[in-house]
Order: sequence, then C-alpha cells, then structure tokens
Amino acid sequence: WPWRRSLASGSSLGLLPFVRDENDPPADPIYSLSNPDTKIMKEIGPPSKNPPPRKEHIVWVHLHNYAGTNICDKGKESGERISTKNCCWPGDNVMGRSWGEKFAHHAKCSERSTREITLSMIERGLEQGDLGCANSISGVMLREPFKGARSTVLYHSFQGELDTLQAAIGGEKPLPRVGEHRGVPGKFSYQFFDNFVTRSLSGDFDVPPGQVSRKQLDIAKEVLRRIDVILILEEVNNHTVQLEKFFQWPSQTVQFSRKVNGHSDTDYLTVSKEQEDKFKSQNALDYELWELGKQLAWERTNYAKAMPS
Repeated sequence: WPWRRSLASGSSLGLLPFVRDENDPPADPIYSLSNPDTKIMKEIGPPSKNPPPRKEHIVWVHLHNYAGTNICDKGKESGERISTKNCCWPGDNVMGRSWGEKFAHHAKCSERSTREITLSMIERGLEQGDLGCANSISGVMLREPFKGARSTVLYHSFQGELDTLQAAIGGEKPLPRVGEHRGVPGKFSYQFFDNFVTRSLSGDFDVPPGQVSRKQLDIAKEVLRRIDVILILEEVNNHTVQLEKFFQWPSQTVQFSRKVNGHSDTDYLTVSKEQEDKFKSQNALDYELWELGKQLAWERTNYAKAMPS
C-alpha cells in the first residue's frame, strides 16, 4: 500500500504508538492466549466457520463514541474472532479499564497480533507499542469533533459538568472534581472535550486542560497518516470499500444504517449553542486533524476502488 511504502516508519520517527514496548508481549503466563485454562480465554468468542482470508490481525483504534461498536458488530458478522466485551482486548477495555479482572493490562501490538483473536480494539489513548508491528493492520473511524463530544455528553451524562469543564479548559476556573460517569472514571472528563482525537492519537492523552499544542497535533497527524483504514462517520458508506479490500470483509456486511446511535433531536438540544461554539473555539487542533482525516480517508478509498477484485 502506498502509504506504507512512501512514509518513513513510525518507529524511526519516534512516534510513541509505533515504538516497540519491551514488555510486549508480557512474560506472565496469566496473559497467555495459548492456554485454554486461563480466565482470559473465557472472554473470547468461538472461532468463526468462515473467517476472512486475511492473515493480519486488525487493531482498531476505537475513539470513544466514534462508532467503534458498529465496527465490532461488522467484524463479527464478517467472521472475525473477537472478545465478547465489545471487541476490546481482554483486560484492556474502555479507557484501558480491566472491569475488575485480575489479568488487567494494556495489551500492545505484538501481543494482539495473534490468530486466537483476529480483531481487537484499543478504546483508550494510544501508548507505546500499540501500532505498527508485523502481521497487523490498523483502522480508525473519525467524525465531526463536536458531534463526537456531544455523544459523550449524552451517553455519560456530562450535561451538569460541561460548563465547568469548558471553563477549566479555557483557564477560567480550576478543574472540578468529577465522579464516575457510566463506567468512565472521574479522571477521564475534560479530555473528551479538549482536542480528544489529538490527545488519543499522539500518545499524550493526559495533557492538562487547555495545554494540547501543535506538538501533539503534529504527532497525531503522522500517526494518522500511518493508519491503514480511515473511515468518516458522516459519509461512512462512501468508504466501506476499504473494509472490503483491506480487511477482506464481505460486501453485504459492511453497509451502515443511516443512524448509528440512539440519540434523538430532543437529546441534542441539551447541549446549547453557546457550549457548541465554545467547544469549536477550544478544539481548533482537532478540527485541523479532522480535515486531514477526510483527505486521507478519500485517498484510501480511491486506492481501494482501484484494486482488482
């Protein structure tokens, strides 16, 4: 693929998600997928009778509330072997949480690159060693940044804290203490509304409020350029040929319904126009990354369309 041939490797540029983690894969046998007696295996679905012919493991960068669940569902329909918890790697779930399992750890690329699981998701900020290993192929879904943030407000009930979080991002007030929101610990709050995608891709997710800079944006752009499948939620059915050609998923499984969440127009009104305008002002870096993402998505799509059937 041209982006793999023409770009310097992410590891050679020191892009953190592409730099090998020396603890990957972990030596502790409790994490082993080859031992059927380990608890970790109980989170893995059965092998498919008709798996895709592709050899590579899919590492999907599941930006929270960016339709990753839909990709998980499409993968399952397409014959991928997945974890039963929303395709997240066992012990590395939403925002890297373990959901109480004693084998919790953040699984890196070479550990994921296995045939026991053929599609897994990273639903947290990228870290050292998450991408770029042999026998893997990567993907991500992007969407208009405010719409992603609005979905997070609605899904996690951040309506009561949004004003104070935006004030903290703007340096007007200190960061408020925030409790758990529907499975997301309180330490993850402002990040969703402060250049969330730039944070997630750059490997620098926990930058303090209002301090994401062009340094993180430049890294996030280089990481994005090295992701193999790039979809845009608002025009996703224009790009599903990437899933057919790069993931080798059947054409009948890759089409998306028009609406991919359960939010109503009335729900959307709970986020005010003033909050929307402030969000767009505070997230200029994510909007710049979004524009690049749309360009790259079409480059991938046009390349896939030109590939032989």
